[in-house]
Amino acid sequence: MTVKNSVITVGSDPEFFLVDSTSKKIIPSCGLVGGNKGDPVRLTCGGFLEDNVTVEFNPDHGHRHTTMLDNLGRTTKQFQEKTGYLLSSKSEYLFSDEDLASDKAREFGCDPDWDAYNMAPRERIDPAVVGNWRFCGGHIHIGVDPWPDIPHSIFVQFLDLFSYSQWIQYDPQPQRRKYYGLPGLYRPKNYGVEYRTPSNFWATFDGQKRGYRMFVQQLMHTVQRLVYAVHNDKNALTRLYRSIDWRDVRQTLSRGEQVFNYDDQLQEFNRIPMAELGRDAEAEPRQIDFNDLAQNVLNNAARVRPGYQFVDANGRVVVVPANVNEDGAAPFIEDAPLPHDNDVPEQFLNDREWFRRRDAYRLAEERMNEAQRAARTYLTHFREGEPGFNVEGLRALNDEHERLRAHWTAAMDSWADYEAEHMLDLDEGYDAEEDVV
Repeated sequence: MTVKNSVITVGSDPEFFLVDSTSKKIIPSCGLVGGNKGDPVRLTCGGFLEDNVTVEFNPDHGHRHTTMLDNLGRTTKQFQEKTGYLLSSKSEYLFSDEDLASDKAREFGCDPDWDAYNMAPRERIDPAVVGNWRFCGGHIHIGVDPWPDIPHSIFVQFLDLFSYSQWIQYDPQPQRRKYYGLPGLYRPKNYGVEYRTPSNFWATFDGQKRGYRMFVQQLMHTVQRLVYAVHNDKNALTRLYRSIDWRDVRQTLSRGEQVFNYDDQLQEFNRIPMAELGRDAEAEPRQIDFNDLAQNVLNNAARVRPGYQFVDANGRVVVVPANVNEDGAAPFIEDAPLPHDNDVPEQFLNDREWFRRRDAYRLAEERMNEAQRAARTYLTHFREGEPGFNVEGLRALNDEHERLRAHWTAAMDSWADYEAEHMLDLDEGYDAEEDVV
């Protein structure tokens, strides 16, 4: 994807524990599958290597997150076919002394992580402190060429608050968070940054089934908005940054909790356009039946936000008008364009059911967030002792929020299940039996 004067790419190097296909037990990878740092075993769409006791995968990067995720699915599938081993969905595991007897199992990475909140390198973790625990990271590599005028540390803090915080409940990693899952961890790269806080929760077979791949989508939307804002209104982005108590953000995320105190800033940030997307080598024009698909998407109860950008059949940017219906459905627009945000996998471009489920998920998310904001506002008035605000009303609002959260979860699962079932090769990228470990 091309954003103003910068070209964005996304890559990753998630790690997995190896599972013996017969015993279904997690085993160290040392000496079993091959590959080393700088010399991975190359497959069609990426490679793999032994990293301590885990297997690290290096899918080919792409201009869209769907490209990278497709490459990851194909690479893990080919790995399993080549080696006969399975892959675990766990992000942390306590090995026995016997499992860690080899020298390789005691080797830890030597490149330092940087702390975005201290704006300095971290001290290297002492292996003795970690003991027999081993962890699987889900590092995401973000390339922006040329890099915009924003420090890497501030860039990563925004990723923490406006992306990872929304998904932290799905990434528990209680042990890893003490050492390698702390907020704001990254490594500066010549192409951009390597964001190192998340575990592999978004990359595992279990995570794919549950729709956690959408974390990468949200992360890249944050990147797009950041790059766009730096190019177009850096002063506004600076004011937004200064309105946030970053020490509070860091402390909350360190506890493994979502940050809830910055709804206004989140809304302001989400109003930043996701940029004027140009066409690079991976975004060639496609022949699409715009009228047929758009009539289904918009006229048949499509759920879209006011201000949401589309690209019409002539390549013109169209913005959804503010006069949406009360149920969230956009009014029918004659010759309406196809919703297009460069995040639709190619095989779903003409899939009406995919668009229906995606838009149902987005509407459910908006309603859940509205209920959450209402409950917090009510709680504030209740704590201040204002008349008319009581425990019963607070309980009712909390119940409504929980109901809408359940609806949101069901919508997310419905969309993710449909996508996983129909995504080319995705459902074959991992082995479902690994969930037994």
